[in-house]
Amino acid sequence: MRLLLLASLAASCVGQKAKVQAMADLTPRLPAPEATVYAVLQSTPADPIVARQAMGLPWDEALSGAAGALGLQAGRGGDPDPWQVRWAALRAGYPYPVERYGLQVCAVGCLGEDLIAALPTTWGAGEHLGLARVRGGADTWVFLAGKARFELSPVPRQLPLGGKLEILPAAPLQSGAELLLVSPEGDLSVYEQAPWPPVVLDQAGEWWVQLRDGQGELAAFPVYAGMPALADAPLEGLQRPATSTEAALDAGWELLDELRGIFDGPLVQEDPILLPVARAHLASWLRGEGIPERSLPAQPGACSGTLACSLKPGEGVERCFQRWLVSAEARAPLLDAGCDLGGLAVGGAEGELRLLLELGEDG
Repeated sequence: MRLLLLASLAASCVGQKAKVQAMADLTPRLPAPEATVYAVLQSTPADPIVARQAMGLPWDEALSGAAGALGLQAGRGGDPDPWQVRWAALRAGYPYPVERYGLQVCAVGCLGEDLIAALPTTWGAGEHLGLARVRGGADTWVFLAGKARFELSPVPRQLPLGGKLEILPAAPLQSGAELLLVSPEGDLSVYEQAPWPPVVLDQAGEWWVQLRDGQGELAAFPVYAGMPALADAPLEGLQRPATSTEAALDAGWELLDELRGIFDGPLVQEDPILLPVARAHLASWLRGEGIPERSLPAQPGACSGTLACSLKPGEGVERCFQRWLVSAEARAPLLDAGCDLGGLAVGGAEGELRLLLELGEDG
């Protein structure tokens, strides 16, 4: 009887493996790479193989849509970089920080075992898994790990011009949380503790929403007023290696021109006053004294901004502009048409390349 039982169990295992392999050979079923709202949607994967591998994990449909999009992109050549990962998540409707990601390419029908082994073994409250497999000439498995320290009620990615944007926490927030909003023309508004008032989107284009507290960023995302949501991230693919301080200076001005072109703003001209200001502030920073605060313009509401960035070896100058774009305080002067003068300084310290951009206006 014992031998018969063992034989029966062995046959069952073989049958199960065959069934799993048959499912793995089927074309993967991908979640949508684009959403109409920002929202968390923990669900069960439609792809049975992904469902098997994600069993018991907090699989999120939006984050998994981003994973699928990145897998398709990787199949066309090249691994995703942090900028592409962030915007894939936003396009799929996930507005919270993405903390980790990984990719494995293997034979058609594989189960992505190496990637699954790299997943965190424990998941806390508010942590979400994006997991998808994509088929091209091979199978590409992608995972994203996101974390929402709080949850928003669903927010539309697109609104009509003149529509009202309402940012509503799904549960009460801790004290100290604030909402920052940058209009397409670079107007910055800061709203302290929730509840936050509805905001009329009276400018057509991309509005930037950022929520943060004393621990850092809670969420950050674009909302499009009177226009379709953009499929491509701004500055995507514009790689500018920082091979020297001279190359970094040239790249900085090129990228600033590119950015102004994307957002239909005037070009920034190098200013003989702001240039020495930028150099002096950079020198102070390189000496370890920090970045001095600029005095505010005499005219209330006038444009002014000091933007600083450190690049590690191998990072391109585009990383600075990408970081500035997702920071409300930096994004505002970058997009403000009134900020038409600038000074850019570059220097090295402690194995890093440091950029300091001063922006102002012709008064």
